[in-house]
Amino acid sequence: MIEVSIIILSYNTSDLLKDCLSSLYKNTNGVNFEVIVVDNNSQDNSLEMVEKNFPKVLLVKNNENLGFAAGNNSAKRVAKGKYVLFLNSDTIVNEDTIKKSVYYLEQNKDIGALTCKVVLKNGQLDPDTRRSFPT
Repeated sequence: MIEVSIIILSYNTSDLLKDCLSSLYKNTNGVNFEVIVVDNNSQDNSLEMVEKNFPKVLLVKNNENLGFAAGNNSAKRVAKGKYVLFLNSDTIVNEDTIKKSVYYLEQNKDIGALTCKVVLKNGQLDPDTRRSFPT
């Protein structure tokens, strides 16, 4: 059983996407996961990079830039995980973050959604993570 479907939306982010995928495969031990990259009709080498370097990734190739929400939603037809994780392509996943998140969800069945602390490259907390509770 796939525990987590990790969905990454990409639009002309080849280098960032490569770093993101590398961090996922390096730091997601002990979790049965799948990665789905949704490409919103990139004009760089994003698709070729994924196909060459990450053959296990499922690719959803959109014929146009559908935007953020519709782009992410286009992965729903192929996602098989119990949980869904939406990642931006500029994300670097730290060791055990996904494993700890799955564990937390499994131990707290009343939780319907969660997010992780987002830290910038300079070590500071990303201020966008503290806006307010989602409505």
